[in-house]
Amino acid sequence: MRLLIDTDAGVDDTLALVYAARSPELQIEMVTTVSGNVPVREVTQNVLYLKELLGLEAPVSSGAEVPRARKLVIAPEVHGEDGVGGYRHSRNIHVENWETRDAAQRIVSAANKHGKMLTIVSLGPMTNLADAVGIDADAMRKVNGIIQMGGVFAGYG
Repeated sequence: MRLLIDTDAGVDDTLALVYAARSPELQIEMVTTVSGNVPVREVTQNVLYLKELLGLEAPVSSGAEVPRARKLVIAPEVHGEDGVGGYRHSRNIHVENWETRDAAQRIVSAANKHGKMLTIVSLGPMTNLADAVGIDADAMRKVNGIIQMGGVFAGYG
């Protein structure tokens, strides 16, 4: 199964990326990042570092810095300032070689390229997907489906 993973790469999403990367049934076509648990800059650094550790070949594209309809609320008290419990910061790991910053457009391109062969896995806020629908809703209808991990911690959802 071909996956496009859209993530805010906290501790939970990092584990999901590891599982997906190591699953012989799954092929990660692309990873896109979005602000959520921490700002998108930290999220993207986490994903690029993980990509290096795991030897992933999938491109990484940075996406939305803020939600479309509300103020950004991050969760450093849950995921640490860097999103991975302080792991990167404690080891002074900073990845600066950004690949691209156009996640929504890249999602649309992947939807057009792979169509029903592509499943989108949304592990964080769906801002990049909303932006992709805004760019080309018809392209987004071509994908096999969207799997969303949703939930709320310490609040009503």
